[in-house]
Amino acid sequence: MSFVYPHLNVIALLLAALAQFVIGFLWYSQMTPIGRAWLAEMDFGDRAEQRPGAEMLVFPLGSIVAAWAVSMVIA
Repeated sequence: MSFVYPHLNVIALLLAALAQFVIGFLWYSQMTPIGRAWLAEMDFGDRAEQRPGAEMLVFPLGSIVAAWAVSMVIA
């Protein structure tokens, strides 16, 4: 069985997706000063107290797809 995209490094793709996920967590989380400032500026109010649902399942998959797309453009 051969890999369809042999020029892509799967580990680098997963690390890029993980980095995007961590940066997004730091930016949007109300547990960090940056996240609290962002929430205050965006005036989310009561919606900030809600727990994320499907977004937390979709975001890592979107991060992997975005990292793959960027690597395809660069390669």
